[in-house]
Amino acid sequence: MLADERGHIREPAVRRIIKARGSSSTAEHRHFVVPKLNFKGNQYIDMIYWFKCDVTEPQLTADLTVEELKSIAENGSIKGIQISKFQCHTESVERCVKLVTET
Repeated sequence: MLADERGHIREPAVRRIIKARGSSSTAEHRHFVVPKLNFKGNQYIDMIYWFKCDVTEPQLTADLTVEELKSIAENGSIKGIQISKFQCHTESVERCVKLVTET
């Protein structure tokens, strides 16, 4: 949502991240629960019931300040903002990719 080209989608994303920061405990690990999907939603943001979910902050935004988040929401750009790099695949996925591409 934070990377959406529409500003009216980015703004609630920032509000949800800020709210999640205030309500989360850093001492405990979060347990992922697949949310129930709303297949009648007209947009991707309507595919989950936000009021029924325990929203936690994405690791990608954990190092960003509130001002940087608001800047992304206003401008739709991450230029000038340092984003941490994370691996997008586990080692097991990389092994599978290697096996598939060898044939």
